[in-house]
Amino acid sequence: MQFTIYQLPLFLSCLVSALVIYILLKREQSPGSRYLTIFIAAAFVWALADLLNLGSLTLSNKLFWDNISYIAISISPALWILFVLDYSGKSKYISKSLILLMSFFSLATLIIVWTDQYHHLFRSNIFLIEVSGILAFGKVYGPLFWLFIIFFYSLIILGILLLFQSFNLSNSINRKQKITFIIAIFITWTANLIYLSRIIVSPVDFTSVSFSLMGAVLLIGITKYQLLDIVPTAYMNVFKNMKTFI
Repeated sequence: MQFTIYQLPLFLSCLVSALVIYILLKREQSPGSRYLTIFIAAAFVWALADLLNLGSLTLSNKLFWDNISYIAISISPALWILFVLDYSGKSKYISKSLILLMSFFSLATLIIVWTDQYHHLFRSNIFLIEVSGILAFGKVYGPLFWLFIIFFYSLIILGILLLFQSFNLSNSINRKQKITFIIAIFITWTANLIYLSRIIVSPVDFTSVSFSLMGAVLLIGITKYQLLDIVPTAYMNVFKNMKTFI
């Protein structure tokens, strides 16, 4: 087991994620809260797996923790879509068929990841590499990984479009809620793109490191801008009722 300074931001991500989960559990009746809680729990598992991956010294152990991280990664886009639908007042579209379809893609991803040693379609090569004096997990991605990334980002973008469609931008709190989501999503999205593009070579995945910042932004949104207490559709309904009354 190796201990490095690179593990500190991952440990911080775990702590912040746990704090956000604790606060969300107090708002379990709020629209979207259930799915957002599981989404942040997945972020916690992802960061924890990366933390233990970085501390491992053998290729087999690093591969194991990388596979564990995909338990969280594979369900994240589905949870994001379910959260957006519930939060934006479109919960009627959350059907058993949709959940089964999402579950199928997540399960298929996990099966592909955990059996990759037999087909090498997700990671075409894995190896140990020293980066900044740290023994890291090196990998060359295969074609199925990039297909997963397309699926992953397609759901993220779809969720963003659905979410923004529900906001009443003439309302100041709705605008601040929108900005909060933009910042939270932009942080993790940018971190993931930097890591995948290798613009900055690092022994740690910037995506899981960014969860601490994403969590901090969500904490501000929940406590200051009533992110889950006042939802976009609530404002729209009040506005429509006012127009009807007038």
